[in-house]
Amino acid sequence: LGGLLGAHSLSGRNTFLEKARDLGNRLLWAFEYNDGTGFPVPLVDVGTGEVGMGWTGSQVLLAEVGTLQLEFRYLSQHTGDPRYQEAVDK
Repeated sequence: LGGLLGAHSLSGRNTFLEKARDLGNRLLWAFEYNDGTGFPVPLVDVGTGEVGMGWTGSQVLLAEVGTLQLEFRYLSQHTGDPRYQEAVDK
């Protein structure tokens, strides 16, 4: 997601933003299965929507959560869709 958003930021091409929006929609699944913690589950199959715990179990990595904060906020600001920022603000 970060690569697509970075490419959009540097080039201004909407193709990158459209692809980032599609991927962001698929990553929102991680927030739907968070057991009420507000943290996303660490593993999402973006093709099927299946979620899992991954190698960290139910733990989340600080770097992952911080990156999602930046990426989802950028996505909300540039698409005008507040769902992404709302997901990371929980």
